Amino acid sequence: MHGASVIRPLLNVFPDDLHARDVDDQFLWGDGVMVAPVLEQGATLRDVYFPEGVWYNLVEGNFAAAGPVTLSIDAPLEVLPLYVRSGVILPFQEPSINTVDSRQNPFGLTVALGMDGDAAGEIFWDSGDGEHAMGESYMCRLQYLNVSI
Repeated sequence: MHGASVIRPLLNVFPDDLHARDVDDQFLWGDGVMVAPVLEQGATLRDVYFPEGVWYNLVEGNFAAAGPVTLSIDAPLEVLPLYVRSGVILPFQEPSINTVDSRQNPFGLTVALGMDGDAAGEIFWDSGDGEHAMGESYMCRLQYLNVSI
C-alpha cells in the first residue's frame, strides 16, 4: 500500500545503526519480526545481531536480548530463530490447506509490550473475492496502552 517491501534488510528499519548496515544474513518481516536463518550446513549455533530495543523469542515467548548486541544463539536444524521487537502487536491466524479453509480459523494476537507497556500494530483484511478495490477490505490499527487508573 505504501511502496515499502515486506521483507527488509536491517538497515532499512535501523538506518543510523552502522553495524546493521553490514548484516546480510538476517532480515526483518515488516518492522517487528526479525528472522535469523542458519545458512551454514551442519551449524547448530549462529551469531545474531539485535538492533536497538528489546527483543523477544517469538516461538518461546521469552526475553532474547536488549540491543544493540550480538549474541551466539542455539539454532538446531528444527529451529528457525525468530524474534519480535518490543512495542509490536502481531496478528496471526492458524493456517489451513488453502485460503478458503484458512478464513474459517480464528485470529490471535501476539503482544510484545514496549518498555513503556504500550504496543501497536496493523492488520489488512480483504474479502478474498475480486480485486482489492472492488471487494470489501479493512485496515485495522491495533493498539495496547498500559493505562493505570
